[in-house]
Amino acid sequence: MLAVLAVGLLFALFSQQAQATAINGNINFAGAVQFDTNSLATATQVTTWFDIFNNAGFSNMAPGSTGHFGGIPAGTQATMAQP
Repeated sequence: MLAVLAVGLLFALFSQQAQATAINGNINFAGAVQFDTNSLATATQVTTWFDIFNNAGFSNMAPGSTGHFGGIPAGTQATMAQP
């Protein structure tokens, strides 16, 4: 019994916990989108994203991102999920 307690104590002393940190800042994208309807008033989702060069499935980072995102250069291409 004492050996089990000793192993448990050693495990508790030497185990590390992962801690998440908050992500702060704003991220801006440039490009265009196609919605599931022709009216923005009735649209419920984006069906296709387009970057500034009209490549489907992508968007670009726009100037003005801040915080943790501030180091990403404007124009960087980002892959956007398609429904």
